[in-house]
Amino acid sequence: MGTILANQTNGGTLIQYNSNWSTLRSSSTALIVSNSSAQLKAVNGGGGFLEMDRTYLSFDTSVLSGLTITSLDLKINVNYTTGTTSVIALKSLKTNSENLNTSHFNLFHAYTATNYSNSEVYTPANGWYTISLNSTAISDAVLNGELSLAVIDYTYDFMNVTPSSFNQLTYWYNTGSLALRPYLEYVAPISIAPDGVSTYGKINGVNSASIGNINGLSLV
Repeated sequence: MGTILANQTNGGTLIQYNSNWSTLRSSSTALIVSNSSAQLKAVNGGGGFLEMDRTYLSFDTSVLSGLTITSLDLKINVNYTTGTTSVIALKSLKTNSENLNTSHFNLFHAYTATNYSNSEVYTPANGWYTISLNSTAISDAVLNGELSLAVIDYTYDFMNVTPSSFNQLTYWYNTGSLALRPYLEYVAPISIAPDGVSTYGKINGVNSASIGNINGLSLV
């Protein structure tokens, strides 16, 4: 099992407002970029005020090259929820080399196209939550050396339902505490050939040739 921290400088939250839900949902640009926070919103504040917030995360997954990954989870540390809160991870079209900007608001595969997860429903409690990523996300992470995610509200944004109240989930992103930042957790089983030679490639980025044993088990 290993972990990969989210890139801290090129993700965050994109925010847009409009009085019309369809126009808001299909907007190609955001009004505000926040590189210091990660929050999802589907808000009806009354009086024609609607707000939508989407978050983008990117990861350097080059460490996974050559590995057989059996599971990949996105971990986020939620610090605030209100209303109906559910999320889904989609494949983002933003590359890791691009800094987040207003033109990225709708920069993910169409709602009916490439999802990286099922919807995850959260109870209104703070702490760590897991978004289990699917085989498409695993394949992209291993083959491309990077993984770029759009994490959006599921109940209203993804399902195209106009909200009637205030719905928000906020989680730690650009924080000085590494212990609170989003991360990927992956599992890459080690297999030992009949001749005793291990067939794994890397563990946490260290080549197998440089590892003699794990917890006392000889691998050479």
